[in-house]
Amino acid sequence: MSKIISIITIIFIFSCSLLFAENYTVKKGDTLWDISGKYYGNYFLWPILWKYNTDINNPDLIFPKQKLIIPILDDKFEKINKDSSILLKKTEKKENINNQSESLMRVHYSLSKLKLNSFEFIKDKLPNCKILSVEEGKYYASTGNIIRILNNDYDINDHIVLYQQIEKIDKNEYIMKVTGYATIKSIESDNTALALINKSYEPISKGFYCEKSQEYMISLSKQFKDIENKKEGKIVYFTDGVRFASEGLNAIIYDENNTAKVGDIYTIYKTIDEGGYKRKIYSGEAQVIFKSGDYLTARIIKTNLEVGLGDTAVLTKIIVMK
Repeated sequence: MSKIISIITIIFIFSCSLLFAENYTVKKGDTLWDISGKYYGNYFLWPILWKYNTDINNPDLIFPKQKLIIPILDDKFEKINKDSSILLKKTEKKENINNQSESLMRVHYSLSKLKLNSFEFIKDKLPNCKILSVEEGKYYASTGNIIRILNNDYDINDHIVLYQQIEKIDKNEYIMKVTGYATIKSIESDNTALALINKSYEPISKGFYCEKSQEYMISLSKQFKDIENKKEGKIVYFTDGVRFASEGLNAIIYDENNTAKVGDIYTIYKTIDEGGYKRKIYSGEAQVIFKSGDYLTARIIKTNLEVGLGDTAVLTKIIVMK
């Protein structure tokens, strides 16, 4: 079975490959349930497969010869030698990022127009509205299904966003994930409402939260200005709670009293201990796609090294909108 290299191979003392996902070709009779049991030893983890294979609209329908991505779960990283988890890459010489310029620069690898589908962010208060049930007694709902929710002064045709609470990280700080969008179809007499799910990015179930909102979208310039900044933030969370991330995944950065805005770019550094001497190595860059006070959700847009929890994040590029 061929393997997808999700993170660039990095070299320190000897070559080491770090794989984050595998390819799988669907065979006749396969289901996500069975594939999850085969790879994870747990049938109930099939929603992970659905999430990472965005071409699957209905998790009950997969077909022979269809190609699937099988993400490697976090616990498998325990097998990786800790010394090999921070390795240096042989790469071309980089310009000194501390040599800042007042002139504008174009960052070709930055984001332009983006629909914020499934992403995590920090919310300081849980929404009042919850999903009470899924149609026909189903455990999970997806695109095209009806859900019953608490009526939070909604009107027919109102658009709502659906959230899953991932975890609570402080007294009033919750990691929430956008799991889909729905439209209010009817207002019931028992202070509930029925909503049709227009888009689902992963399984939606009873207990998820909802509130009135249009679909999250951003449109950004590719013009930036370098800034000098010694203030440091820290990566505190990655998509799905993994410990390492590569390009295309999201990170939550904690940067107290930051001045960043959506579109700005953070440079990520990894601290390496070399015989008692600690130094910071450029790991990559992440662009802010959502801001919630001191917490910022950022899309990793470039990596030179693997990016890990606890890595330093410094605001270095300010977007200049046209």
